[in-house]
Amino acid sequence: MTILALDLAKTIGWARSTTRAPIIGSRTFEGRKPLADFRVWLNAEIVQHRVETLAIEGIFVGMNSQSALTLALMHGVAHEVGQSRNLRIMVVTQSEWRKHFFGAYSVPKGLTKDKRSRWLKNKAKQMCERKGWYVQNADQADAAGILDFALATLDPHYGVASAPLFDQMGAI
Repeated sequence: MTILALDLAKTIGWARSTTRAPIIGSRTFEGRKPLADFRVWLNAEIVQHRVETLAIEGIFVGMNSQSALTLALMHGVAHEVGQSRNLRIMVVTQSEWRKHFFGAYSVPKGLTKDKRSRWLKNKAKQMCERKGWYVQNADQADAAGILDFALATLDPHYGVASAPLFDQMGAI
């Protein structure tokens, strides 16, 4: 089972796994036709790595209208590509993968909006480090968290081994 997890944004974080050791990266699609370039890249990833499941972070509110439109269009491309290739598509909320990945989906009280986002991104990067997964940026760390949630959801053995109790015992 090959899963490709996507954290869609201006810079897309992605993580792919057929085993417990993910391959993690990020890409930025800019220029005159970013959606078409994203579609080409996504199709190539799916074919080259025999992806069976796309795990995509869901759209959330609280962003400016241009960012929301861009994100919605990218979601549309990802869904269209996944459906045309008969892939399983999982839409994962931020709260789902964060709760699973690092045990929190909300931030400590009293942090400003900027600090809340930074706190969540740092938690994801710390968890990747703890698992021995090298990430270069927060987009990659978020994609790794989405992938970890998808693996735990689809693979019962991984799900048990990645549960907080086992994680605290150093089982993963």
